[in-house]
Amino acid sequence: MNSTAYAANGLKATGQSTSKVVDYLGSVQNPDGGLPIKPGDSDKKSNVYATAQALGAFAGSSLLTIGPSPIAPRALACPQTATGT
Repeated sequence: MNSTAYAANGLKATGQSTSKVVDYLGSVQNPDGGLPIKPGDSDKKSNVYATAQALGAFAGSSLLTIGPSPIAPRALACPQTATGT
């Protein structure tokens, strides 16, 4: 799965279609939404790492995609203060 997800990143970054990759990833997706490391193995449990790698492909983005973060900013727990030095 990781290699397939990286291939999708490369295709997207170069402006190529990722539809076949996304179709494949969707075809091996488990009912819980996760992806196994190797779909052909006997262990088909969802793997967090493999699933996280594929999120960009499902979202239609690449490692080069720039945009607003989906994570809301938070205030620092220990604000920095000027020391005057």
